[in-house]
Order: sequence, then structure tokens, then C-alpha cells
Amino acid sequence: MSLARAALALVTATAAFSCAHTRTGDAPTTRPLAIIAVNDVYRVASPSETPEGGLARVATLARDWARTHDVLVTMAGDFVSPALETTFGSGGRHMIEALDALEGPPDDAVHVVVTLGNHEYDIKPPDFCAAFDGRRGERGFEVVAKDTALFPPCLKGPIPAWTTHELGGRTVCLTGSLGAIVPELNPQASVLAPEALVEGRPDGCDLQILLTHQNMPDDLRLAAALRALPGQPETLILGGHEHTGLSATHAAPWVLKAPSDARRAYVLDYAAGPPRLLDVALTGETPPEAPDVRAIGDRWRAQVLEKRGIDPALWGRVLWPTLPVMIEGEETALRERETTLANLFADSARLQAKAGERPVVTVINTGSLRLGRDIPAGKDLTAGHLLETDLFEAAVVRVPDVTPAELTAIATASFREWPGSGRFPGVSSNLSIRWSGTGDAVVTATGNVDLLTTDFMCSNPKGALENPALRAACEARKGRIETIGTLRGLVQSCLEQTVCRDALAKVISSARIAVPGKVP
Repeated sequence: MSLARAALALVTATAAFSCAHTRTGDAPTTRPLAIIAVNDVYRVASPSETPEGGLARVATLARDWARTHDVLVTMAGDFVSPALETTFGSGGRHMIEALDALEGPPDDAVHVVVTLGNHEYDIKPPDFCAAFDGRRGERGFEVVAKDTALFPPCLKGPIPAWTTHELGGRTVCLTGSLGAIVPELNPQASVLAPEALVEGRPDGCDLQILLTHQNMPDDLRLAAALRALPGQPETLILGGHEHTGLSATHAAPWVLKAPSDARRAYVLDYAAGPPRLLDVALTGETPPEAPDVRAIGDRWRAQVLEKRGIDPALWGRVLWPTLPVMIEGEETALRERETTLANLFADSARLQAKAGERPVVTVINTGSLRLGRDIPAGKDLTAGHLLETDLFEAAVVRVPDVTPAELTAIATASFREWPGSGRFPGVSSNLSIRWSGTGDAVVTATGNVDLLTTDFMCSNPKGALENPALRAACEARKGRIETIGTLRGLVQSCLEQTVCRDALAKVISSARIAVPGKVP
């Protein structure tokens, strides 16, 4: 099984958010079909210093293809969270409005279909449901999903299990599922078997598209099971969740996953019969951002900053001019090895914490750091970068008197499901951890320490970030744990002080974590 790393990015999908199985207004056509597949897109507009990705570029790509093709844009989950606008009060409405706008004028042949991802469930149900109020009704994107056990009550009615579109002379049927992630979100819910996932498929489908949001091995198992299941039409599995471009096209059904934030897109062109697979970069002016969709992002960004009382000028405020090193913020790096972004946050927290009778060390999870791109050496680090990175607004807590044995257990749990796990640790420079790939980690603590971590990790999140050893350490010290500030606030405070910033410059590149194949 060859897993070819490919860049899969943006897709602009279509359909109305309704219970109907067939999109009103679809009609047989002689125009060929083009599918644009994206997933895990959290931005409407791209960052100014890195002009790539974002829904505004997806809109342009889709509308360009719509000149000659019927276009189906698919979004395989995670489209409203985590995002700065969602954290600061949009409830995901900025992305919902942008997705609706992908179709452009009513006569454009662009259709958008999305499914839900695990991060859609970060939002409280009333806010999530309210985000869909006031949508355009007949026009706009459509949500499909079969994992009804996860739906908040306000969504149980409007979300269909399947939708059908007549596109490019084909009957295209789509469904969606969170697959193997379901038990993490609801331990009482079960994973749908392949035969259950395709159950209820409308009659007459020429092309079956499964929008999934789970890990690649689970998608590959699904593909193998579907190959053995009789009576299946031509099938595509368009997935999300990893944030890395992945593809498996050695056998049908193909499995395709785009990189996060629509930095690249997979386009399937059916103009000549079997699909021609294109790997499209969404960078710079090729394609440019659609002005109407970009305006949606700009308006929501300004609105949520004002709501939080944050001066928009803060966004561009330089905190660290002319960076001495590259800040590595790509999520694939953050989840498999030591990075300067994780070091920046871990060391800033340690340097800002008051000294006590015991050494202070930091252990945070890198899955909570969401910058999603690198900042080259020589560029400026701004307050906007910090706002984009700490999207969960984590509070930093001080867990006192942690023993070397506890610290070893916490570190060992951080490497579970490595590489690619959001529980991978970011640690301060006065801590050294080595892990061979099996067994316990080796930690250089010789005595008890005060541990800085986030309140979120201390509260024992379930699923991908769960760290039972950290939970036990926190529970054993109830009443003694102190909140010292927000993660972003501690970093900004450090960078605003010349002494602290100079101290960071000396340690930010120092080696502290060694894992197989990634020894510093």
C-alpha cells in the first residue's frame, strides 16, 4: 500500500442545508464533472505574510472550473473550529457564511457538500446550531452525516444521511461519517461498519462519495472492506483529520486527503471518462482570493476583535523583530518532533513563572498550538501570530511538587500514538526527554519539580489528548494548583521584556526531546 504524500487542499462544495435527498435545481447536463476536495480548513483569508490557502482561494478555483464543468466542492470535516473567529465569538458563522458564498452568483455551476469533523464538537451545541440560522436556504452548502448519535438535538432534523446531485451526466451520491473518532466524542456511540455506512444509499448512484473524518489507516481499512462488499458503484473516499496531504490511488476506491487550510487541492476532472487527478497549489495569485469571500473573512476578523476589546492594530504589533531562528509552526512537525514554536511557548511560560523552592519545568501538548505554518528567520513575530497560535485560550497552571516518577509517566503518555498525535509534548529547555519508541521515556529530573501545564490537559481530555498520568498528578494536588496566566499572555509578556526575549533567544533552539529518527 503506497501512501503517497500529496497536497490535497481546498474544495468548495455545494448543496442546501435541508433534509432533502436531491438538490433542488440540479439537472442532467452535458458538461463534465470536476470535484475539488478539501478538509480541515479554518481560515477564510490567508495570512498576509504567507499568501496561501483559505476559502477565498477555493472560491476562485471552483468558479474558474465552473466555466467549463459542473463543480462539486467537498469539505471532509473541521470547518468551523479551531479558528480565532470561532474562539472569539463567531460560533463558526464566519466559515458558514464563506462556505455559502463559494457558489457565487445563482447561475454558477458550483455545489458544496460538507460533513462534520471532531472539532465541530468543540463548540457548545446552542452556539453551533445558532451558527446555521439565517442561511440562504435553497442556495448554499449542504451538510451530510450518518453519525446521528453525536448530533445535538437542534441538528438531528436538518442533517440528512445522504444527498444526491445530478452533475456531469452522473448521479452523484454523498454521505459522511466521523468513523473511528466517534467513540472519542461519545463513548456510548459505536463506529459504523462499512455496510452500515453505505446503507440507505439512494438508488441509481453512478458515483458514491464517502466524506470521512478519521485517520488514514481507518480510511484504508474502509476502502479494503468496500472492495469486498458486493454491489458497490464507483466510489471515492475523500477524508480529513490528519492535516497532511495523503493519497492512496493504487486500487479503487481511491482515498484522498488534503493538507489543512486548503494550501493545496486535489481536483478530479471527469472530462475524459476516468478521473484525471490534479494536485493544485493554492498560493499567491494562482489562484487569487475571491474578493467577495475575502471580504467576509476581513469583516468577521474585525468584528470579533472589537467584541473582545482588542485593538485591530495589535494584530500587526511586532513582539520579536528579525527572528534569529525560523519558528516551525507546521502541524506535522509539531506532532512528531521538537520544534521552535513549542519551545517558544514552553520556555516563555517557565521564564515568566515566579521562582520557588523547586525548579519549574513546562510540559504542554503541541496539538493545542495552531499556527499552521513556519515563520522564516529574519521575519518579525507579531501579536497576531500568537493570537492565531493559541486558539483554545489555554490557561497555564502550576502543579506543585511533582516527582521524577510522575514526570516520567507524564512524558511517556505524551508519546502514545506517536508520530502524528496532538499529545506530543513541548517542554522547557531545563528538561530533557528521550524516548526509544517503546517503553518508558527517560527524563532528566533528579528531584521534585513544579510543573507548568494547561488547565485543559490537567482536566484529562478524552481521546487523542488523554494523559492519565497528568490527570492523576493534578487530582492528587487539588486545592494546591495555581493558575498563573494564559499561555498566550505569558508568551507576549516575555517577548515585551528585553531580558526575557534575550533569554529566549539563547535557548529556543536548544535540544530537549529525542525520539526515533528525530534526535536533535
